[in-house]
Amino acid sequence: EYDLLDKNPLTGLKKLREPEKRRVEITPKQAGKLIAALHHPIANIVEFAIYSGFRKENILSLQIQQIRILKDQPMAEVKLTIKGGRTEVFPLGDRAMALLKRVIGRRKRGYVFVNPKTGTRYVSIHKQFDRVVRLLGLTVNGTKLRFHDLRHVFCTWLLENGVSIDAIRELAGHRQRSTTDRYATLNRMKVGKYLSALPEIERPGLKLARKVS
Repeated sequence: EYDLLDKNPLTGLKKLREPEKRRVEITPKQAGKLIAALHHPIANIVEFAIYSGFRKENILSLQIQQIRILKDQPMAEVKLTIKGGRTEVFPLGDRAMALLKRVIGRRKRGYVFVNPKTGTRYVSIHKQFDRVVRLLGLTVNGTKLRFHDLRHVFCTWLLENGVSIDAIRELAGHRQRSTTDRYATLNRMKVGKYLSALPEIERPGLKLARKVS
């Protein structure tokens, strides 16, 4: 009790295996089919999740008062409390803004996404989301697509369209770059187009070739 341990109590314990990276490769066409198959209020939530990259709870609890529309710009700022209890401000792009304006209408206060059955925020949307995912056969690593995977879609689409991994880290609110690496997935065939950037090897002329031989 009051002396040094004579052996390491952790000896023999194996390190926890890091989970396999979820390679979320959902195309815009597949995302469109998913949104079209969902009921209207939840379809808006899923579309906003893809265009904002926000976590589910941040979206379901999002209130109009948290949004500040920027003047003379098709953008907005949203103040969110994220993992670890940190409060940070995140930008929203034009597509997310267009959706919010459509959903909010003329309302000034209250939750952005309102459950028409209860008149207040959604508590859970997983039943309908999971049902449609199974119907469409959307899978990741052999398991069904999860709502949180939409954050992966957000990161992956940005990466595929030339946004740097450091910029994506800021937009996703990750502290570590390694976390963003696990969220963003590059398709080898899609990035194959960059192979044309390799310079052509300069071959010597025929005269020089004969001289060398």
